[in-house]
Amino acid sequence: MASPLSKTLFSLALLTVITSACASCNDKRSQANAIRSPKLSTVTSFQIRSEILDDERTIHVMSSPDVFLNDETQFFIAQDGRLFFDETTTFQGQSLELSAILKELSTLRKTANLAVVAVNSANQSGQGFLDNTKRYAEYFPKNAIDFIDNPFERLGYQLIVDRKKNNYSRFVVEELIPTLESEFQVDLNQSNLGIFGMSMGGLIGLSLMLEHPDIFGSSIGLSTHWTGINFADYLLLPVRGNIGPSDSTAQALITYFEQFKSQMSRKTVYVDYGDLGLDAYYEPYVMRLKKILETDDSRLCVLKFENEGHEPQYWRKRLASALSWVQHRDIRCGGIFFGNGESFPYTSSDVSGR
Repeated sequence: MASPLSKTLFSLALLTVITSACASCNDKRSQANAIRSPKLSTVTSFQIRSEILDDERTIHVMSSPDVFLNDETQFFIAQDGRLFFDETTTFQGQSLELSAILKELSTLRKTANLAVVAVNSANQSGQGFLDNTKRYAEYFPKNAIDFIDNPFERLGYQLIVDRKKNNYSRFVVEELIPTLESEFQVDLNQSNLGIFGMSMGGLIGLSLMLEHPDIFGSSIGLSTHWTGINFADYLLLPVRGNIGPSDSTAQALITYFEQFKSQMSRKTVYVDYGDLGLDAYYEPYVMRLKKILETDDSRLCVLKFENEGHEPQYWRKRLASALSWVQHRDIRCGGIFFGNGESFPYTSSDVSGR
């Protein structure tokens, strides 16, 4: 029969083995979680060969500093990926400097656990007429075309815009999101996925959220291009260097968005615009869309920025605040503050939101 001392020593040895085994299991679990939740400190870029677009797209993923990506991470898909990193291929030669925006959010605003998935557009050069045409065609909501009253303009959109290879929305839903879920081992849905963009990128972002309410919970549009293009002006763009708005296209977009009012339930939408350049055309349409997007259980922020136009230098200053407002429900629309601690100038009569 074993002595009491032997029993005690055996128990201690057994406890040590069990404790070591549990520690080993915990270490392995932590390692497994780290593998499943990659930590991004710099931009991670990869390519997707899209059968829908018949093109290869570069995807850039950047997160807030020291963040492990998981189901708790708030993901945002962003259009015009080059605009966030490479000013040499953007149409005004300016970059939004995404890394600086994320750093500001993680420090000054304490907005952690955020990842931006920036998708390069069809505009490879930043200047090419054909590249810009394909970008516009991809970002225009295809289901709005039938609402265009002008028969000649509608025919132009049907021939140029409404082509299978221009269906960016299908690419996002059927190819991009499944790739992200597989790549980062996350489940993306309306609780952790938003979308944002500038100009036409904001237009297709709002369209995607409303057409797929189970996938996207929020939308941010900076200087969203509500007015479409006048095709006659567009054909002369290489010569004239500018285009005017198309009221018939703008009316079609408003009618298109009206059918989704019921989809705004529990959604978060940020919309802004300036008063210079293209932005000067937007106000009448934004005010009409505001009535469509406002519901009792949605969050809506509409801001007008004075002395600002359709350029990345202005969007760069506004994006951090827009992202912060979307993530923090306690921030009121009219109470958005910027990194320097000063409230940005806006026209108070055009402020709406909770």
